[in-house]
Amino acid sequence: MERVLTKGEIARRKESAVQEIKKNYPQFVERRSHIDSGIFSTVHTRDVPDIGIEFVLWEELERERYWRVLPPLNELKHRGKLAKFDEVVQRDIVELMVEQAMEGKSITSSIPLYSDIWAKVGNPEENPLAHFVTKENKHRALNVGFWDCLYKVTDARKSKDAGKQFVEIFYYPGFFFNFDYLEGSRRAPDLPDIDEIPSFGMWKDYTGWLIVQQDAIRQTLPREDAISALGKLSAPLAYGLLKIGDYDRDAGLKKLFNEFIPKEVLHTKPMQRVLGIAFEDELKNLFLVENGYYLSTENLKRTEELLDDAPDRVEKVWNKVRGGIDLGGISPIARKYIPASEYKTRVDSLTAEMEKMERFDIELFNKWMQPEIQRAVSPSTFGRVRNSALENYVCQERRPKIETAKQLFRMRERFGEPIGDEVCAAIFADFLSKKNYPDANNLLHYYGIPFGRSEGKAAAATPKHRRAFIGGIESYVSRHGQIPVSPEALWEKLCYPLYNSIPDFVKDYNSLVKPVENKKRK
Repeated sequence: MERVLTKGEIARRKESAVQEIKKNYPQFVERRSHIDSGIFSTVHTRDVPDIGIEFVLWEELERERYWRVLPPLNELKHRGKLAKFDEVVQRDIVELMVEQAMEGKSITSSIPLYSDIWAKVGNPEENPLAHFVTKENKHRALNVGFWDCLYKVTDARKSKDAGKQFVEIFYYPGFFFNFDYLEGSRRAPDLPDIDEIPSFGMWKDYTGWLIVQQDAIRQTLPREDAISALGKLSAPLAYGLLKIGDYDRDAGLKKLFNEFIPKEVLHTKPMQRVLGIAFEDELKNLFLVENGYYLSTENLKRTEELLDDAPDRVEKVWNKVRGGIDLGGISPIARKYIPASEYKTRVDSLTAEMEKMERFDIELFNKWMQPEIQRAVSPSTFGRVRNSALENYVCQERRPKIETAKQLFRMRERFGEPIGDEVCAAIFADFLSKKNYPDANNLLHYYGIPFGRSEGKAAAATPKHRRAFIGGIESYVSRHGQIPVSPEALWEKLCYPLYNSIPDFVKDYNSLVKPVENKKRK
């Protein structure tokens, strides 16, 4: 049937409305060189005459702004004026709106809003002429929109809008009954490789659709073409589920890889691509999260098993992150992915730094004391380099900062005896001289000073170690002079609730200390 509302006819009806407004309602057009729908922007809709509402209708239809045709249509219905247009004109109005929506006319979205066909233009609550929107219109919008969205999710400029519209299409009532699966078999092979569908999370619905589409593809396409097409359609599903799921706890994810997606599809280019992306993301997280013990690694293991080029991807990820990785903070799970040569390079470099150390560096020393380093070098090399660094601490003329002494003191508990009694003696002297009395007192208790005392318990150190500790303090004093002790160190309740052993030490070993007065404030 030939359409009544041609472009020329719409322009004629619009102009006729303008002339009637000028004649009967001049107050709306006074001092205006150009007349458009904005002439009514300052008045309430109820104050706009019928011909004004009709003018807005033709204006918006001419400018192909279909969504703005709805308000004047609803207002004309409210006023009982829709009957002015015969059925042919009403049908033409709706057909034009459908065409404009399908073509994405005059909208901010980068792709047509196909869902507007049923959500707005074909919705009786939005459009009084919705009954003119046919099932064929909705069927076409659903099927054209579905594939258009999938094509455009790979376009960086359009992917966000395409993903949102894809969600709306899946929300269409009766989606599964209106989808053309034979058309899908023809369209799927031409799809680009898709990693992710932005904003989309309806994977249960997508899986249900893919089960039916998969059968149609296998029945209508040659085997190789079918496998390729299924790889393209399965890839975003796999990526979406891997991104939000945990293979160890997600039964749906297990079923997807173990039952639903055939092995030949898993090895298609699109599937290998998304499996690779997921694997690299998981591996990068494992490398960068310190210790990484709380991370689930099931997705990592499963994607690694399915990848054809896992070793190459491991190397790729490692080369990206290696500069910021502390091998000592790597979790045991992550270590197996680190190239053996990397440990050798790191160990050689660290060994060279340690051997050049002139002033004690606590951060460097902490790296050297990691178990990975102990395993990577010979016991003799490890002990020699460690002892050399500790000798620096004991002997350096300008004493280390108090924070360095505290960290090394904590290492005594972490690594035990290898720190040595002489080093503990130097730490004690630094604590006492720098007024870190609680830790100084703790060391005295550890060594049972005064003799045998350790807060009601046997001292942790043996008499042999106690003698070595005192000998270490004597050596410290011979190198650096007597240990300055302020009056407050002698207060018996200074370390409450622990017994303060510092006064006993000062009394018993007075030749090792030098009483000093606190500086008076000016």
